[in-house]
Amino acid sequence: AVARWQPTPPRVGAVDFAGTVFVDNAQENDFLGFVFSFQSTKRFYLAQWKRTAELYLNQPSTMSKAYWSVLKSPLSEVGAWTGNNSIYDDITGDGWLPRVAYSWVVHHRPERGHIRIVVRNVSHLILDTGSISDGMYRGGRLGLFSFWQADLIWSNLTFSCAQKFDFSLFFDGIDDYVHLPNATSLGLSESFTVEVWIEPRKSDRTQPLPVLCSPDGHIAVFVSTSGYLTA
Repeated sequence: AVARWQPTPPRVGAVDFAGTVFVDNAQENDFLGFVFSFQSTKRFYLAQWKRTAELYLNQPSTMSKAYWSVLKSPLSEVGAWTGNNSIYDDITGDGWLPRVAYSWVVHHRPERGHIRIVVRNVSHLILDTGSISDGMYRGGRLGLFSFWQADLIWSNLTFSCAQKFDFSLFFDGIDDYVHLPNATSLGLSESFTVEVWIEPRKSDRTQPLPVLCSPDGHIAVFVSTSGYLTA
């Protein structure tokens, strides 16, 4: 179950989302956490934490994780329990303790595919994920998460929209260029988009104007001598 926190804006992009959670129940051992970049029930990120590991309704091969995990949808109920689709697992961590206040903050920079989550109690650092690289979901709603866990007390909930970074490049049209040793150095595993603005200064150009080209010719995007963008 996801408890939507009000007031949350319809959508935020680059954001710092923080809060404190306290479990006023020493008998149960289920999930707590928070959701960010929520676009629909099939598109979101989920950071979750369980007190102890156990099977889902005593079904085989459904052992949960008793440490922080960061997941991305789509998730079934069993998938959320077992931590399928995880993009980060704190395998050296422990489960939460009852009647201990935990503060957390997630730094999400969708334009860079950067996620970082930090969790502390009063005296100790519990979790610092470092930079998690995933650009699947680029902004959405924020929310709180409870999976069968009762007596959760949330407080100090805040969010602030973070500065966006401009990663565009400007070339002087004379001798500026960017050289990459090979395409694999970009670390691209999925489809991507390159956007350029081009203002040819000469109408009688006798040579094609390269835009994005690889030495082996597998990638070749250029402005032809007739002024058309060609690939």
